[in-house]
Amino acid sequence: MFVRGSTRRRALTGLLVSLALPSSAHAGASLQAVVTASAGVTDNIASTPTHPQPGTKGRESDFLAVISPGLILSGGSPRAVMQLSYIFGGVIYGRNSDADTYTNTAALNGFFLPSKRTTMGLSLGLTQGRTSAFNTAIQSSNQPVQAQLSGVQNILAVYASETLAWEITQNWRLYQLGGFSTSYYLAPPPVQPIARNVPATLGISRRFARDALSVEGNFVYTDYPAQRGPVTTVDGRVDENGIVQKHQSQIIATPLARYTRDFTYFMAGRVELGANVVFDPAIPGHRLVQTAGGAGFNFNSPLVLVDISYAHGVAPNLLFRSNFLNDSAAIHAIILLGARSGFSLSLSAGYTYGRQLDLEAHEHAIAQTILADATLSYAARKELTFFLRYQLIDQFARPVNAAANGSNVGGAVEGGTLSTLTTYYRNTVLFGVTAIYPAESAAQVPRSALGVRADRRDDGNISSSKSTPH
Repeated sequence: MFVRGSTRRRALTGLLVSLALPSSAHAGASLQAVVTASAGVTDNIASTPTHPQPGTKGRESDFLAVISPGLILSGGSPRAVMQLSYIFGGVIYGRNSDADTYTNTAALNGFFLPSKRTTMGLSLGLTQGRTSAFNTAIQSSNQPVQAQLSGVQNILAVYASETLAWEITQNWRLYQLGGFSTSYYLAPPPVQPIARNVPATLGISRRFARDALSVEGNFVYTDYPAQRGPVTTVDGRVDENGIVQKHQSQIIATPLARYTRDFTYFMAGRVELGANVVFDPAIPGHRLVQTAGGAGFNFNSPLVLVDISYAHGVAPNLLFRSNFLNDSAAIHAIILLGARSGFSLSLSAGYTYGRQLDLEAHEHAIAQTILADATLSYAARKELTFFLRYQLIDQFARPVNAAANGSNVGGAVEGGTLSTLTTYYRNTVLFGVTAIYPAESAAQVPRSALGVRADRRDDGNISSSKSTPH
């Protein structure tokens, strides 16, 4: 939905989910009905800052119920699979009905084999809802570890992405990724654009017996339109249509080299090294150059799928309307607790130290964020799964002093349209059940065309498309 880092790193958690399920491929089409219902408790219903502004509500605890019905239409052939889905989400609170929230998520995903040596992936989608409901709408194994937005802003996000890989020879591969996303504040009125984002990647890789080398160029153009709202002028007047945050455009250029090593059939490691060059095309001389890179370890067996990573680099965070220089450590995993037990554990956990970048500022806001999200599931039948989920978000923020920087970055629109980095924490516990019928679909779209192993056995393809939605 939102750009959170390099496309390569975001693909890792998708691969964990898709590889964890039994494989089969079918031709034809199917329509599945799915519903998830859960109940639980949270100690911060609106992700309210620990120290709220005077005159605003503080943190509130409450019981909650979540209901998410949806439909999944799938179709496949030997050279193409597609899936169209729609999920409605409703979050109902026991004592605070004004905090009730609803989300709508629609997605169209496709995976194609244009030729024997070419694979292509396409995705289109939109998400609408309050930001306080986004985290529980994401599966535990897919949670991004990044600065978190507090509050209950109503947002619409639209995105599109594509991946193209060409096997030049048995060992050489050329790959390309591209996309577009845009987001809007819907309430309180007026509707305002948040950000527009265009990422692109072009790379080439060479594999050997147990190793692989790749070189790629990553480019991200992000446009942050000016935000308007009530502003107090120097003479004490309130301008109801003042500029709260000025317009910004930024480009991130990232040349990157990657080395991958398969230690065994199940274990692989990787290291990355490059540079981030960040600049505003409209303001010559305003730029930032930073090293970029990271390291990771991936374990991929029939029962345990784990990816552990560290990353350093600049990436856009569209909800905050700015780029962040992040140092992040994370683990994403899916563990089947026995081949036939029906129990499984999925989780994400990590820590990030993020600096909110403004190329004109003398100092930057900082957020230290800890995220832990784990779900224990029991599949009583193919169509019926019970689960227990716990989620923690704990963030310490040092907001920027906008006046000291001589800019409006970090300002806030009355009514909650615009949020700065804030200190807050939230614990949520949910117990629920997911039912899907029929249990198997005609086809399942792989989450990524590009795997993380040197031998490429975890690359997406139609023959390994999964029959059970996730």
